[in-house]
Amino acid sequence: QVKDAVEDVPGVVSAKIDLVWEPIWDKSRMSEEALVELGLDEDWRSEGAGDSSDYETVELYLSLGSNQGDRRKNIEDALSLLNIELGTPFKAVSSLIETDPWGFESDEKFINAAVYYELEFKEGYNPEAEGLMILEICKSIERRLGRTGNPQYDEKGERVYSDRPIDIDILLFGDNKIDCEELTVPHKLMYERDFVMIPLKEINNKL
Repeated sequence: QVKDAVEDVPGVVSAKIDLVWEPIWDKSRMSEEALVELGLDEDWRSEGAGDSSDYETVELYLSLGSNQGDRRKNIEDALSLLNIELGTPFKAVSSLIETDPWGFESDEKFINAAVYYELEFKEGYNPEAEGLMILEICKSIERRLGRTGNPQYDEKGERVYSDRPIDIDILLFGDNKIDCEELTVPHKLMYERDFVMIPLKEINNKL
């Protein structure tokens, strides 16, 4: 897109463009492992960081699935991007399992997994606001990995499912209960889906 924009400018043959990237997540929450992975140091994280005693650890469980393209690579790429955008490496990830499509018919099987993160939030944080931010991170990664279009619904208002290169769902977000138009946590269909519960139970023995 940048290349096309430059070529559209009359008289411009070439241009040098400096791109500045910052993760969506609060940099003060990034772990030492994430800092090393990104080639950053403690001074970068400490800018604007508060007293660690003002933070609490919240468990986040996500479900990942893919049935288009290189399914295993799609999952691996999604995990790498989640590590960056959430500002910390995952604490645990399940085995990959192959499953039949759920809710629709397709010749392409899915590969599914579950992943567990520990995130730091300031005491008194707003679960719905933070949950929606995590949701946007997940949707942004889906788009970056080739998923297109918006959710489709039938005449009864029920979700219509189809093949997709990547799917990332929020399953559990601490003990929080979120029920808004964009997000329901715990995920309302998780207990009906073996492709979610089998990997999830592998990394969460409290279920």
